[in-house]
Amino acid sequence: MNNSLSHKIAALLLAVLMLMTLGACGSEEAEVQDTTIPVTVGEAETGDLILQNTYIGTLTAGESVYVVPLAAGEITGVYVSVGDRVEEGQLLMTIDDEAAQLSLSSAEATYAATVATMNQTTGSTYDLTDLQLDSNIQSIKDSISAYTDNVDDAKDSKSDLEDSLEDTETAAAQAAAAYQQAATAYATAVEAQKTLVAYDVLSDAELRAVLEDPENEAYAACSAVHDLLVEWGTSVDRLDSYIDGLEGDMDAAAEQLAAVSSAESTIQSGIDSLDSAIKQYRQAVSSYRDALALAEDSAEITQGDLREETQAILDAQLDAVSVAVEAAEYQLSLYQITAPISGIVESVSAEEHGFAGSSAAFVISDKASMTATFYVTEEVRNALTTGQAVTVERNGKTYSGTITEIGVSLDLTQGLFKIKASVDAEEGALASYTTVSVTTDTYRQEDAVLVPYDAVYYGDDGAYVFLAKDGKAVRTPVQTGLSDETTTAVTEGIASGDLVVTSWSPDLSDGAALSYETSAGGVTVTPSEG
Repeated sequence: MNNSLSHKIAALLLAVLMLMTLGACGSEEAEVQDTTIPVTVGEAETGDLILQNTYIGTLTAGESVYVVPLAAGEITGVYVSVGDRVEEGQLLMTIDDEAAQLSLSSAEATYAATVATMNQTTGSTYDLTDLQLDSNIQSIKDSISAYTDNVDDAKDSKSDLEDSLEDTETAAAQAAAAYQQAATAYATAVEAQKTLVAYDVLSDAELRAVLEDPENEAYAACSAVHDLLVEWGTSVDRLDSYIDGLEGDMDAAAEQLAAVSSAESTIQSGIDSLDSAIKQYRQAVSSYRDALALAEDSAEITQGDLREETQAILDAQLDAVSVAVEAAEYQLSLYQITAPISGIVESVSAEEHGFAGSSAAFVISDKASMTATFYVTEEVRNALTTGQAVTVERNGKTYSGTITEIGVSLDLTQGLFKIKASVDAEEGALASYTTVSVTTDTYRQEDAVLVPYDAVYYGDDGAYVFLAKDGKAVRTPVQTGLSDETTTAVTEGIASGDLVVTSWSPDLSDGAALSYETSAGGVTVTPSEG
């Protein structure tokens, strides 16, 4: 019985020891097998995502002109070469113009003969009569103009005098006020002196004696005079001199008033004289206008209808030969080929002693401003704005530019919208009709939450990212906007500052345990070791 119990206890102890051993082994295995997923994380940031596209464009000069001679013949001189800069009107080449010179000489001779015939027909009397009539009419017109000017000048002078009169009236009022002020001051001073004399106070010492005795019957009156003397800055001993000075001021004010009044009278007299002169000038203008009408009627009658008809025939003949001369001069000018615009000579097909025909002899381009033309889709067109910056590249060199024109209708040959951009380049640096690369901003998303492109996954239910929260992966649906090779803009689903899992793992899933490190300065993007 005891042995059996001892065996059972021993067996039970052995079982407990085995379980403890197995538990210890299990703990060691748990410590060795870490089921967390090492990942890289980063903070989502708010910013702008701008996409650029590059297009093939064609360069053209601001203006290109094909210079085609309008005259045919042997070329006698070519004065420019390809690449030369020419100014508008500069001579490019000449063509043999001997025949044109003869045609001009013939037209000029015909014109001279017609003029001689006209002079003979009309005679020197016509000329003299016309000269006299014209001279008489012009003389009258000059008189009208002169008297009209006289009226204007007199009116201006009158206006000036009226302004002076107004100033003089103001000065007269001021002089009268000054006189009144001086007279008042003089009268006040004289009355003060009379008061002192009445009380037999004839010196400063006597005045002080009175003022020191309030019981003195002169105290009140002398006290008032004393206040005035203080105000005037004088004393009893100097009162006579002060009164003399006031009298002098009053006399001067009276003289000033008299002078201003005299000037006022003189100015008024001048105004009256100008009124009379204006009236006379206007009467003269009216008389001369009547004389002008009479002279013009006389000239019309003197020349007569017949003379007018004769003159019309002669004028028509002269016009005809004048046109012939102008035509000959124009034909002669066609043999001098000049530059129609300023710019760079792009091509020259003319050669000295060659034949000038109907083909272009020169091509001149104004390269002070170059234009790059390229084509875009309607979606891109709607994103572009006039004045937007572009970058133009040609043969490894880049040039800045600005969009100047955005097509409003579809180009049927291209199936796209035409865009034009000015190119900032030195004159001659770029050749016309060469192809260039044009790069510009085409799409922009502002104030979006930005995450790495590889951090966004796509499933049947749309786009999603994994956020790292409390050491676990949280599958979070998002709405995405623009994206490029490195960055995607998220419009809904996450906020700036969220920790986004930026590395991929086949074991990454919603709720998976993650291993990563964070620091006070932000997120450590190096994966944690597992």
